[in-house]
Amino acid sequence: MKFKKILATALASIMAVSLAACGGNGDVDGKVTLKIGVPNGDTLTPFSIIEEFKAANPDINVELDEAPWGDFATKLTTQIAGGTAPDVFIHDSGATASFGANGAAMDLSEKIAADINADDYISALYAAKDADGKVWGVPHGLNVVGLYYNETLFDEAGLSYPDETWTMQDVLDAAKKLTPPADATGASPVYGFGLQYSITVGWLPFIMSTGGAPLNEAKTESNFNDPKVLEGVKLMNEFVEAGVTPPVAWYSTQGGLESAFANGKIAMAFMNSAAMKVINTNGGDALKYNVTAMPLGADGSRDTVYVPNCWIINKASAPEKQEAAWKWLKFYLSEETQLKLAEEIRGGFPIHKKAIEACQKVETKPADRALMLKYLDTTGTTLWENPSWSEWREKMDKACLEMVEGRMEPEQVVETVHKEVSEVLAD
Repeated sequence: MKFKKILATALASIMAVSLAACGGNGDVDGKVTLKIGVPNGDTLTPFSIIEEFKAANPDINVELDEAPWGDFATKLTTQIAGGTAPDVFIHDSGATASFGANGAAMDLSEKIAADINADDYISALYAAKDADGKVWGVPHGLNVVGLYYNETLFDEAGLSYPDETWTMQDVLDAAKKLTPPADATGASPVYGFGLQYSITVGWLPFIMSTGGAPLNEAKTESNFNDPKVLEGVKLMNEFVEAGVTPPVAWYSTQGGLESAFANGKIAMAFMNSAAMKVINTNGGDALKYNVTAMPLGADGSRDTVYVPNCWIINKASAPEKQEAAWKWLKFYLSEETQLKLAEEIRGGFPIHKKAIEACQKVETKPADRALMLKYLDTTGTTLWENPSWSEWREKMDKACLEMVEGRMEPEQVVETVHKEVSEVLAD
């Protein structure tokens, strides 16, 4: 069943649950009990910060709801239906608009206007804002996409390192020079570029580099029939036809893109900021790598794709729990907390301007991480989230997978996806 229909069904079930079940205050010793949903636990959200919040708010009894990311998302649907969902929780940006449209998320626009000085934050503070001005969440962290490259492989090939003047064509040209001939098995010992097919680090950067966009500005109609989108899909396919990127199945033999890059098997790739930790752990001190801003597009403009996974306040929670949840979000967004988040990039970059500055000064690899952030506030773009995002995005992901595996031509991709996405948006 489609996500928005599952969510709608869950919300209908909420109406049948008593108010006591949905929003009983759950007091313990006169304290308001606040349940915080933290997928991936301390790995994503430092529990030390939660302990500091508890110490600063002795009138709030905090309970944590933990589970691995995928399990948490699955469990959350059932919890929403039963009126037992956390009062505030983290979810991926693609689902945030669905929660808002289907009545599961609290609109935070008035609270932000009253309690938050927006001038202290980059524009991503409003990443979850819809066309009507409602704000369905605030960023937990920003996973920003950049061009990662292996300095050793570039040195061995006698090539200059990528920089912020590079275009997509420069990336392709360098990838050809960085990919040695295949061996007897048909595989190359090193691939110049680690192409991915899914939205964030795959097809979206390519179609936006040619001036295309998946949807219209209101995010209500498919734009996949735009010739600029086809141009971007063709550009993506050029990497496949040039033989500079490995087969999709190859990645699983290497432990994934990040591990392959860390082990010197991939010279360049689009990856988000969360990849740093994996690469640094797997590559160790011996790995010489860096990152730069996303390449310029055909018209000289730049699009910096980022994923703003969000904190969402449960609209079904009792008012006193919602107030406690907002206290938590204000604490999380505070300059002090954001600066602590900048010390270790777990859930992505923070959004407070002073914390962003601190991130740029961290003395760990990659040295030029500041270039991932340099253009974020002016050229940042999220994943074109709308209430049916999880459905229409899968259509393009699937078609691009078939293209990179040689089962579909670019023209077939855009024709098929435009029809399918149009049907999803009309549903």
